[in-house]
Amino acid sequence: MNKFIRKYLVPVLLTVLLHPVNGQELELINSYESDGELGVSMRFTDNITFIEDATYSPPQLRIIIPNSSFPKKRYQKDIDLPPLYRYTAQDLRGKTNKVEVILYFTSLPEYTIELDRKSVV
Repeated sequence: MNKFIRKYLVPVLLTVLLHPVNGQELELINSYESDGELGVSMRFTDNITFIEDATYSPPQLRIIIPNSSFPKKRYQKDIDLPPLYRYTAQDLRGKTNKVEVILYFTSLPEYTIELDRKSVV
């Protein structure tokens, strides 16, 4: 039985655990300011679906992308684009196979989320 476990079961388990998620991958995230508008742009390898969750206390916008991955695992950037002061992206694959992006504000502004094929702006 021990030989069976070492020879067959362990490689199969390692393959399942270490195999990348089949789905979209967050390739790039950056902030921009243009014509008096500011925003955060995200580019993915495939068409995406997402869930948004805005809260007023603390003022933040969470964007959750199910069945996705982020190669950097965790990324945080402090910026000076009031009211936006920070954004983070985190790969939650070890827990739930999703990527979570959080935008932190001093006060929650009016916002729009635009989907342009593989990008969220």
